[in-house]
Amino acid sequence: MSEAKSAEFMEKVMCLYRALENQKQMELEFTVLGPSLAYPGGLLPTGSPASSVVGVVGVSRSPGLGSPTAPVPDPADGLGIGVLGTSGKGPGVRGSSQSGEGGQFESESGVGATGTSDSGAGVSGRSGSGVGVIGTSDSSIGVRGSSDSGTGVSGRSGSGIGVTGRSASNRGGLFSSAETIAQIHLVPHRQQPETPLAELPKNGRVGDLIVIRSTGTDPEGVSFDLCSLWLCTPKESSEEESDQWTEVVLGGTVTGTL
Repeated sequence: MSEAKSAEFMEKVMCLYRALENQKQMELEFTVLGPSLAYPGGLLPTGSPASSVVGVVGVSRSPGLGSPTAPVPDPADGLGIGVLGTSGKGPGVRGSSQSGEGGQFESESGVGATGTSDSGAGVSGRSGSGVGVIGTSDSSIGVRGSSDSGTGVSGRSGSGIGVTGRSASNRGGLFSSAETIAQIHLVPHRQQPETPLAELPKNGRVGDLIVIRSTGTDPEGVSFDLCSLWLCTPKESSEEESDQWTEVVLGGTVTGTL
């Protein structure tokens, strides 16, 4: 950039800074960079007067609101897209921060952030050692997952717990379903022992529930197909790990009618 253009650029920046200072709203206003104020790479020089306010703002405003250089309302009152980022293969929009939030989205009454995709993930969160995605709410649902025909929420882990639910003063989990469908399904561990006796894990934790489905033929040639439900119980009073299991005694078999 030539010295003349650099001086012109800094003069425009200073004019913007003085306007903000005169309005005594510097903490609430934004620096809007357009082609006439663009610095090489789209960045302001370090230490420039506007380096502590928002670098780029895109707004959607209703028509007839006066000069486009007027202070930007927050939130704006238009119906279009404030900022649009697109890419062929890379990220359409990327935000980063050294110690704060890489991106922040807010809404007074609508959805703060939405993600959609035809075949991939609508929203993806990843972290090396922290939480990948966090959702919080003061009085409603922190995170919600829904699907018309697929799984609403799926949890998976290589070596940790797939899904955890915890509450300080209420139930850790709540499950409901249509009257013709069970609320919870435990996928049975299939075994084919020589006898109907279930083979149970040595590395249980007190409170574990496990369903065993044993199928096979006993030494006398009699076929069996049995399900049993087992609860892990303490081996020692102070230990959570246990290899002790107690079968949950079930009642008689009833044929479903719904």
